[in-house]
Amino acid sequence: MEIVFYPHPALRQRAGDITCIDDALRSAVREMFELMYSANGVGLAANQVGLPLRFFVMNPSGDRDEPEHEQVVINPIVRNKRGAETDEEGCLSLPSMHGDVRRATDLTVEYFTLEGETVKATLSDFTARVFQHEFDHLEGVLFIDHLPAGEQERFLPRLTELSEQFEATKLRRLSCDRRAGAGRPRDRRRRSGSAELRGWVLTRAGRQSGAFGGWHATGPSSTPAT
Repeated sequence: MEIVFYPHPALRQRAGDITCIDDALRSAVREMFELMYSANGVGLAANQVGLPLRFFVMNPSGDRDEPEHEQVVINPIVRNKRGAETDEEGCLSLPSMHGDVRRATDLTVEYFTLEGETVKATLSDFTARVFQHEFDHLEGVLFIDHLPAGEQERFLPRLTELSEQFEATKLRRLSCDRRAGAGRPRDRRRRSGSAELRGWVLTRAGRQSGAFGGWHATGPSSTPAT
């Protein structure tokens, strides 16, 4: 698992609801916390590691020695927003880029925990900002999308550089795959799309009721009230 950088397509994909909590998901959560701390981050969304799933991890303290602040947020919904404040943000998928983003100062949210429990909470200040930033990722939105057009233009050289690096990496991997596959029998099995991914089954069943694996957890619907 690794953090993907702009313009990886996963960053613009709206994440699909999770309908099953299992060991594969728990393992991904552990890996994501490790990646987040290693990169000196305070939050990391699933599609930032190439998983089109609706969850993120966060620790507003940014300190692995303060696990009491860790949160695993599954299928989140923002019910209400209040207040507004502008502050600087960065993004682990947009390295070396920072900009002033205006966000709500107080949120009313709902989500599921890794234990399948429903949480209804009011968040404020920096915790609310981190939540909104990661929630945006699940919607395929980046912090630069909130910036005025003139401010976005300032980042064009860096975005171009990241795009060139992405294409170069993609070509190198494609070349390596071709060399590794030379002389190997071709796998003609049809590859599935997003219906199944590392143990998670993404279906439309239970989208409104929040069905998880072997139990039924009533809670927020899949459509955020924003």
